Amino acid sequence: MIASATRFVPDFQASVVATDFFTPRTIWRFTGHENGAVYGCPEKCYDGTTPLKNVFLCGTDQGMVGIVGTLVSGIGIANRYVLMNDDNRGEAKE
Repeated sequence: MIASATRFVPDFQASVVATDFFTPRTIWRFTGHENGAVYGCPEKCYDGTTPLKNVFLCGTDQGMVGIVGTLVSGIGIANRYVLMNDDNRGEAKE
């Protein structure tokens, strides 16, 4: 792959620190993502909560799809749990 890329950007090879290659089977083995999908959690968490206090998921792990869905998810989680009034700052709303 690096050799192929140097056809288009000849001087980049000296800047490569590390490489990593994987397949859908590798992703499935280590993450459980259905069909080796590179994004999203196998079990969606639509309200964004996790077992950890004040740690929330957003994006494809929350269940939104695509780039726009991921953006909307981030905005929704921020509005729901982060952008609170001063009395509740730092504590998730119940």
